[in-house]
Amino acid sequence: MPITPTHRSVTAVIGVGLLFDTFENNLSGTIAKVLQDDFAFGATQLKLVLASAFIGQFIGSLVLGKVADRYGRRRAFLINLAIYSGFSLLGAFSPNAAWLIVTRFFAGVGIGAEQSLSDCYLSDVLPAKKRGRFIAWAYTLAFCGVPAVGFAALWLVPLTPLGIDGWRWLFVIGALGSAVVWVLRRRLIESPRWLATVGREDEADALVSRMEAEAPGGTPAAPAAVSPAAPGTYAGPGTAEKGAYAGPAGAAMEATAESVGANGGYAGTAGAAKEACVQVAGGAREATAGPATAAKWTAAAKRAATAEEVAPATRLRDIFQPHLRRRTVMLWIFCSLSTVGYYGFGTLAPQILAAKGYGIVAGIGFTAVCFLGYPVGSALTVPIIDRFDRKKLVAASAASMVVAGLGFSFAGTPALIMVFGFVYTVCSNIFSNVSHVYLAEQYPTAIRAAASGAAYSLSKLSAAALPFVLLPVLQSYGPGALFGVIAAVMAALATTVLSLGERTTGASVDRAPTD
Repeated sequence: MPITPTHRSVTAVIGVGLLFDTFENNLSGTIAKVLQDDFAFGATQLKLVLASAFIGQFIGSLVLGKVADRYGRRRAFLINLAIYSGFSLLGAFSPNAAWLIVTRFFAGVGIGAEQSLSDCYLSDVLPAKKRGRFIAWAYTLAFCGVPAVGFAALWLVPLTPLGIDGWRWLFVIGALGSAVVWVLRRRLIESPRWLATVGREDEADALVSRMEAEAPGGTPAAPAAVSPAAPGTYAGPGTAEKGAYAGPAGAAMEATAESVGANGGYAGTAGAAKEACVQVAGGAREATAGPATAAKWTAAAKRAATAEEVAPATRLRDIFQPHLRRRTVMLWIFCSLSTVGYYGFGTLAPQILAAKGYGIVAGIGFTAVCFLGYPVGSALTVPIIDRFDRKKLVAASAASMVVAGLGFSFAGTPALIMVFGFVYTVCSNIFSNVSHVYLAEQYPTAIRAAASGAAYSLSKLSAAALPFVLLPVLQSYGPGALFGVIAAVMAALATTVLSLGERTTGASVDRAPTD
């Protein structure tokens, strides 16, 4: 299927929502020194303020990932933004450190699943050959939120609009902006892939038909009979390219058929020799070797159509099945380590600059300039993300972050600080964009949101630990030692991805495991 107006609109709406996620993730770090002065934080309180949102995000990513797989992607999106918006607004009225820590925690619960939900949703909806490019565009829009929080802080922190501290207005901006996005997201379509997994075939067909009709010269085709197919395959009406599905609406979409039998793939009817249950973008049907008119719904699909249409809850053992175990181990290590390089800079940059002797406003100004690299790096991924192997891009960008980070740590002038900081954020967002796409491509539709959310939650847990691990290194040994630790961690990450990761570029998100 070609890219349609629906694909573009959902990419834009998801990107705007992600903008407030990046705004949130960098908010506490950006104004940490201001909060420390206003509330007279001790060392432990500062660490808790920096960590609280990430601890909340760890929980939110786990819980809302399960909600997305069981009740739908769209519903999970509405829940997460509602929670975030409410608690971010409450945070603006914090009278003390305890209130601030609690509201930051619950705001984190709300926004925690935003990135993993967005990755899964866009992977569900976008065609395989354009998936990386359009997810990169969504994140390019999203990462405008990082310099936005930097320059907003630079503008508002010295002021007291309406007699209210400038930093409090930053929380209000996050709350009101996400409320607007919540309204926009009410108009999102549900994922056709998810609808197929719960037996809501007619709704999935209708969405596919609508998108096909939007394509240039496209008209939805009438449903046709299923052609004879070998066990474990689905032959849809019309002709689709290998790895694509021509559903009842006639839409050429990539197959979401789950692998069956000997290849160890995820299967609705495991080991079935004659009638393999497969899931397709247009619905869950059986593939049989009989006449075309013999195609029929499986018993599981019938039950889903007549009962409450929710998917079964994903269990931990589902993501540690033998054919998924290697992917899961790789992703859990990857997600645990990735935040050391990514958030290690974004969260601690003002602290690093303070250690170099710069004041609060100067430090925020330098940080804001460095943060301009986030959307630039994201935009640079658009022309390359679908051309090169994702795991090699992850490793190359991680290596570039190490070089730029060491340059930043030893830079002795404002110009060099901003240059190396800018280069670091450019490289880190090439790394981030590729990582998000790669993570979302690892699991089948039925468990994608919960499984990806479980892996992604570990990144939030490790991000929450960063202030307790990296701040003592910075305070005791200086910026050089700090980036030395980051360099060692990123080297371990690159080695893990290169040795355990699979090639996913241009492949179906429901491909058969090769390991």
